[in-house]
Amino acid sequence: MMKRGERTRLLLALLLGLLPLAALGAGLYLLVEGWRESAPLPQPTAQAARSTWHEWDRGLATWYDGPTDTMRNGEKLDLAGLTCAVDASVWADLQGKTVRLRRQGRRDDPGILLRVTDSGYLRSAGRFVWDPLGRRYIPSILPGYGQYVVVDIPRETHARLFAGHTTSVVLEVEDEGN
Repeated sequence: MMKRGERTRLLLALLLGLLPLAALGAGLYLLVEGWRESAPLPQPTAQAARSTWHEWDRGLATWYDGPTDTMRNGEKLDLAGLTCAVDASVWADLQGKTVRLRRQGRRDDPGILLRVTDSGYLRSAGRFVWDPLGRRYIPSILPGYGQYVVVDIPRETHARLFAGHTTSVVLEVEDEGN
């Protein structure tokens, strides 16, 4: 039978032995997450030079299609166009404006300029969290946790920019003074 001090030492040794495994798991998660975020982006077709941009929202970029659809501004949807849809709640503020879309966590990303031409009920899709095992975003089961969809991009444009994967982005708008 083990004495009390021996059990404590054994338990402490066991915990200290597992600590490097936990650190390794966290390191692997960061490595996978970093790899996912560092996938090469194509060069943007239009960059924002000499403009001052500020963050409007953070969330996810998804894609949509429907070749016969007419967008909210009356134009026909171009699946390869540099346009986007925003949530209906911010349509009045962003309608017709040019926005810049950058990947979250990538300060060196110059972003891509898109024109806001459509809207939808993007926030009603719910919140999403990154699943490192499945390597994709999944619906969040925790209320108030996760990211909303902030922008929908035509399918071909999304495939060109993000290889068709739902991506964490920063949506920026140009300052009014410029």
